[in-house]
Amino acid sequence: MEGLRAPLEFWIPFPGLPKDDAVIITNTLIVVGVIFILSLLATRKMSLKPKRLQSVLEMVVDWLVDMLNSLIGKDGVRYFPIVVSLFLFILISNLIGLIPGFVSPTSNLNTNLALALIIVLFVTPFVGIQSLGLKGYLKHKGGPIAFLAPFVFLFESIGELARPVSLTVRLFTNIKSGEILIMTLIIVFLSMPYNPLIPILSIISMVFGLFVSFVQAYVFAFLAVVYFAGASGWGESHA
Repeated sequence: MEGLRAPLEFWIPFPGLPKDDAVIITNTLIVVGVIFILSLLATRKMSLKPKRLQSVLEMVVDWLVDMLNSLIGKDGVRYFPIVVSLFLFILISNLIGLIPGFVSPTSNLNTNLALALIIVLFVTPFVGIQSLGLKGYLKHKGGPIAFLAPFVFLFESIGELARPVSLTVRLFTNIKSGEILIMTLIIVFLSMPYNPLIPILSIISMVFGLFVSFVQAYVFAFLAVVYFAGASGWGESHA
């Protein structure tokens, strides 16, 4: 993998950390900075008479709130900040790897596993307990039949442990493969005489990378919402 990295890879050395870890941390900090700047730009000129950009943002927010409410219930809007933050972090992390010299934080297993563990092991149970109460959440996890509850709870817990693995591997493989493809094309482009097909292939790969970046961010965030809905028992009680 090392040979397929960008020739001008950007990173900040951190004392005591190997280069690979420093690269990921550097690019993660850049992603956080980009999100912060975008947030300031998007909210600094809010008005009761919205202009075009504010109108578009309000439409996107309304769509996301409707999705949350339809999956989790009328209180779904309270989870809007974490879902949007998750989506934006993954999307920008995916996109930054398309820029020569940068590396997607989501092309690292540790980053993806950390996100998945936070969503599955911490936020999802929190949503369930907040919606049903501790006793109600445990009863929901155990199923409707009392004497089978310990077994159902065990099987449910084992199934939930597979969720972080699934989320981590899906995001990692898609982003890493796209990153390797783009870096390979860049290396080929720099090492070969001019070929009119190479720029065309580069454009196609960039468009594909943009599409994959958005889809993977959406899928990750959508699955998180589905987990929240399952923990709160919304789908069952409103089936």
